[in-house]
Amino acid sequence: MSTRCNIELYNENDYSPGAMLYHHDNGFPEWMGPELERSLKAAYGVLCIGYQSYWWDAERVAALIIAESAKINGVPKFQPCMRRHGDIAYLWEIHLAQDPAKYEITARHLVGKNRRRGPEWTAESEVKCE
Repeated sequence: MSTRCNIELYNENDYSPGAMLYHHDNGFPEWMGPELERSLKAAYGVLCIGYQSYWWDAERVAALIIAESAKINGVPKFQPCMRRHGDIAYLWEIHLAQDPAKYEITARHLVGKNRRRGPEWTAESEVKCE
């Protein structure tokens, strides 16, 4: 069985997601956490190349994560979605902040009736143009 997950991206001071992604498998923290960190750093790198680091927001970052995930075989591993899928095992939240640009990632394993448990995995980092 695949370990599905949703990824919600939030802009600074927003309480609802600015963008949402779905990933069909490997939602486990051991794989998805490092993958999201790598994807966020790659997305910021693309913005820096175009001198557009001020576009560090949920919608653009989600689009860049999708584009980056399609580089291997042309089919994106991440896909956009409008709502949470009902069969996900993990919910990932990415909170983006500007000035300085940084992110905070949290994963929750969804179990039981209320389908929400405390954080399973967290990371945060500042990103800079090289």
